[in-house]
Amino acid sequence: MNSALPKETPGADGREALIFGICDRLYDHGHCYTNVVLAPVDADGVPDWENASPDRLEALEADEWPEDPQTAKRAAVLVDEIDGCDKATSMLIFLREDGQPSMQQVAGPDHDADIAMRIIGRDIGATPPAADPSPLQQATAKLMDDMQAAHEPVPAAANDNDPLARYLAAFSGPKTIMANGKIYNAVIESITGNISFVDGKAIFSGRGFSKTIDLPQSSGPRLVPSGDFVRGFQPPDYAIEGIAQRGFVYSLTASTGTGKTAIALLLSLLTAQGKELNGREVMQGRVVYFAGENPDDVAMRWIGICHDRGIDPASLDVHFITERFSIPNAIEAIRAQVKAIGGAGLIVVDTSAAYFQGDDENGNTALGGHARDLRALTTLPGRPCVIVPCHPTKNAQADALLPRGGGAFIAEMDGNLTLSRAGEAVRLHWQGKHRGPDFKPISFRLDTVNAPQLVDSRGRPVPTVMATPLTDGESAGPAASLLNAIKGRASSALEILHSLASDGEPVPMAVWREKCRAEFDTGAKTKGSLDQMFKRAKDELVAAGAVDIVDGGVRPVMPEN
Repeated sequence: MNSALPKETPGADGREALIFGICDRLYDHGHCYTNVVLAPVDADGVPDWENASPDRLEALEADEWPEDPQTAKRAAVLVDEIDGCDKATSMLIFLREDGQPSMQQVAGPDHDADIAMRIIGRDIGATPPAADPSPLQQATAKLMDDMQAAHEPVPAAANDNDPLARYLAAFSGPKTIMANGKIYNAVIESITGNISFVDGKAIFSGRGFSKTIDLPQSSGPRLVPSGDFVRGFQPPDYAIEGIAQRGFVYSLTASTGTGKTAIALLLSLLTAQGKELNGREVMQGRVVYFAGENPDDVAMRWIGICHDRGIDPASLDVHFITERFSIPNAIEAIRAQVKAIGGAGLIVVDTSAAYFQGDDENGNTALGGHARDLRALTTLPGRPCVIVPCHPTKNAQADALLPRGGGAFIAEMDGNLTLSRAGEAVRLHWQGKHRGPDFKPISFRLDTVNAPQLVDSRGRPVPTVMATPLTDGESAGPAASLLNAIKGRASSALEILHSLASDGEPVPMAVWREKCRAEFDTGAKTKGSLDQMFKRAKDELVAAGAVDIVDGGVRPVMPEN
């Protein structure tokens, strides 16, 4: 069922205000579809909530609140297409005769009821508690408080009885509310913060700033002086210099066997030690590693890399979570534990798929909600950088490594880091999105490693894999022979790319392809066959590590002969 368009919330009191308020609040969060409907009635004309299945619900006439009070008592919010639940699951939120909110499942598998109630309760405005009052009652109570505050009459500018109301009118944004003597989520010069009064002065404050403000002299758009415009700028706080920032969330997309876990563990080790990555500073910090996809494999790799580097794992401030769970349901418990250990600088979620609670891992809507859940981890104590190893879309090529969920998922990320094979090496770069300047790709070698602890039940060695950074010019081994083996059209394509990239800038793929078509065409080739020749040459060069696919095109990574 499609959601009705959001209505303007009515007055802050009454059944109408609460029903439409719940509908609009859930609609705004985007984790489900909502619609205001009418329940069936029994023989006495009383709402028959027990038999309110989706096929017995009625739409509002002309999408307007019923004028008849008895009919209005039948109004309820139908919630379906809930993130993390079966597509057939529907919940109904309604007010009983005594005005108490209630919720029941009207369609779908029974096991969805608990997670649906928690998601709905969270989005309405409260984290659902385990005991009375129910999650819905607590959430709707908070919503009523917010609505009561946000819809208080705003006095005229000359009325000094309620100065906060005048500041609410002047600095209101899409999420601004007034409650408890403060204005929350006020927007001033594109900066969001809170407004409070101290000794008769209005104070505007947020993360890292606090200043006295006055009401604007006139309404309408305002010219902001250059100094004021840049004053609230927050400089980047890098977890990995030039690559990943604290308080940001990044996907790390790579095909199976490309080293996602090995490189994620290397970054965890470098963060715990505060050691550089190929000359780039890595900020030392505590690490929390979600190992839900394969905790045994993660343990073997961690043992292997620590043994290879002569490190006692017990000496490292790295903490692992081995269970799989719903991040929204568990985040407060995780927050308490992270706070208890003193905050975190890096969180690794290995992998996105392991912690996705939906049914369709390629569904854009569900994956968009999952990405927002992952972003919430950046709010844990310490404002950690969050890196999420991801599987790519089906049949993804080296120049199209985007995480499953497509645009909806990547829109919620601050960057999509990628790992691709370059001969025997693995290259770390980015595709699709990266907030910040470009960075030079970093290459790694995947090494087989043994450790005394890594043996099977009969005492035989069980090798594992670790990642080792390669310095500029260092070869991963057999890749050198692959470079020397480049012949024919691949060699011609590489020469063309060198000539196009003489200024050091990436060459658009279409430009390189067009030049190669002209080179390969003997006068008897179709455009389709020429494109196939180009694709084979490009793939050979990528496999040999001779070219690098970057955002904006491609560039050579080996010196011209």
